[in-house]
Amino acid sequence: MANKGKQTANRGTSPVLQGVTFDDKIIRDCKSGDNWCMTWAADDHQYVFMDDGFGWNEEREFNNRIYRIVDTPNGDVPFTAEDLPGYPDYLVRRTGTDYGGPWYGYGIVSVDGVLYAFISLASGVRFNLPFVGCKLIYSGDLGDSWRRFDGLGFGEDPRTRDAGTLFFAYEDKEWPFTCVEIVQCGKDNQLAKDEYVYLYSPNGVKMHELNLARVRKDRILDKSAYEYFVKHTDDGGAEWTDRISDRGCVHTFPEGWGLYSWLPSVVYNKPLDLYIMATGGTQRPGTGDPNNPFMHFDTGSLGFYRSETPWGPWTEFYYTEQWYADSERNRLYQPKLSPKWISDDGTEMVLIFSDAQADDAGRSHSTNYRWNHRKITLILE
Repeated sequence: MANKGKQTANRGTSPVLQGVTFDDKIIRDCKSGDNWCMTWAADDHQYVFMDDGFGWNEEREFNNRIYRIVDTPNGDVPFTAEDLPGYPDYLVRRTGTDYGGPWYGYGIVSVDGVLYAFISLASGVRFNLPFVGCKLIYSGDLGDSWRRFDGLGFGEDPRTRDAGTLFFAYEDKEWPFTCVEIVQCGKDNQLAKDEYVYLYSPNGVKMHELNLARVRKDRILDKSAYEYFVKHTDDGGAEWTDRISDRGCVHTFPEGWGLYSWLPSVVYNKPLDLYIMATGGTQRPGTGDPNNPFMHFDTGSLGFYRSETPWGPWTEFYYTEQWYADSERNRLYQPKLSPKWISDDGTEMVLIFSDAQADDAGRSHSTNYRWNHRKITLILE
């Protein structure tokens, strides 16, 4: 193993969390879409990925799109979402164009005024899962223009699968880090406690195993600069390697859930001096085959976890196997936490989520298949 050494932690006296309560008010917006990975940029706006929907467009449907969220503090009222016309058009095939998927937007982060975004390549089988690669693109002008990690443009077709355009594509068909979420540390990453950006990912097809990578913030575009979590150390730190094959598991979730499970949303909560993780599973055991091409026959699970460092260890303080918002007909999945909408004392945050709830005729992804958000309150011991 090519060991990159250890990282130590300075343990503090952060508060103990013992649960979560949910506000009754739910704000729903946009025409359609899901997933909603987001970051807080230097212009004080949040930037959010939308997958498989019209988003805030009326005429064009996308496999993925990024929008700028212009809001009031703490998400108290509905916000304005602005399209980014400079973003590549990942339009779905059924619109009649040839710019179809299967490409989906997940990890996005703003660091020192630059937006970085990971776009995952789906396999096209088992409801497009598993993900088998991803691109890394970036924008130095807050979304007006975008380039690939190698500095080149996109050409006529942003969907190209040429090997040189992929950033992660693990050859052993385990496919870790082909679908990532990035730890959010305040506005434009200004609250980061070190020089690294941290990326979480399910361990490829072993979705219940959670992997972690890090990269210095000035080398995000350099694949050779990435290091991979090996294990926690006795002093609360972490051990890292520069070989992806030597990676370890930073956390383990319940087994038996579907392939579209356990992609975490991790946000640093400065008032509490804690990293808060929200995540959940789809296709709950007993509700269907986890490899079924459709994984939303029932609602998913929801869990919240805390850590004093971006690498864990993670302590669960809330979990339910059947997660509902306002109806037992909900089919909820992909919980996300806003990195901006946090109260001054840290106890209130905002949860964004997706819903595949069917309408009265049984058509899935129809009733609330859009942006959904509600306030949550973290219960202190």
